[in-house]
Amino acid sequence: MPKVLSYALLILLGVLLMRPVNVKAETAIGVYETSDGLFTYFEYSDYVEITAYNSTNSVVVVPSAINGKTVKTIIYSTFEGNADITHVTLPDSVNSVEMFQFRGCTSLKSVTIPNSVTKIEVDAFKNCSNLESLYLPASVSVIKDNFVAGCSSLKRITIENTTATVSGNAFSNSESSHEAINDFLILYIDEASTAAAVLPNINAYRKYTVRERSESPDRPSSGGSGSSSSGSSGSGSGSRSLPDTADADSRYPILILFVLSLSSCLALGLVKRKTAK
Repeated sequence: MPKVLSYALLILLGVLLMRPVNVKAETAIGVYETSDGLFTYFEYSDYVEITAYNSTNSVVVVPSAINGKTVKTIIYSTFEGNADITHVTLPDSVNSVEMFQFRGCTSLKSVTIPNSVTKIEVDAFKNCSNLESLYLPASVSVIKDNFVAGCSSLKRITIENTTATVSGNAFSNSESSHEAINDFLILYIDEASTAAAVLPNINAYRKYTVRERSESPDRPSSGGSGSSSSGSSGSGSGSRSLPDTADADSRYPILILFVLSLSSCLALGLVKRKTAK
């Protein structure tokens, strides 16, 4: 009888192993479709990370939530090289503009950065040759190297945070020649301490002038708190799951149990053989 039960257990485990168990996967991959385009994402237990964007739309509003979960991150290079987008609104659920985020977006003219963003990473807007102005809300406290390198049409930058940490090469091209990004630039900043920190690093420009940030035409009417756009949080056509490893991962516990059971049965058989001898 024990031998029959062992075989039955092995068969049962084999059947279960062939069927995925409904175990919540740590991540899932999907595509979220809205009127603004297709967003590829990773879904975690409590947040979503956008990894790619596919569309020919010129105006894009990035959603603040997908499947009821907050879009916490838009990873580096998500929009890189997209020649169609002209205006992008980021959601107020993200806290950084990642490196290479808009690099090489040659049609991009403006980006609405919400007051949740605290950091502008390296080369974030590099070679956006049609970018005309950039408004950095008071929440932005760190500005990294070459963030506007190659932005040949850039005319205005507004920096609301008077204590922002500005990298020494923030306004420089990455090329050794340090050619002018634009012949003329207007910096909208206030405090002398900020001007002293920013102006020595602006050697990529041949001409510039400093004006009060209150004069900036890009400043929100609310008074410098940054533009806060929540984006689409569920108004899209929904998400479509892509093939992923969730089902395979969910089989691991049963596979381990199967191996342990098989090992136990084999060990029991060896013991019985030795006892019989």
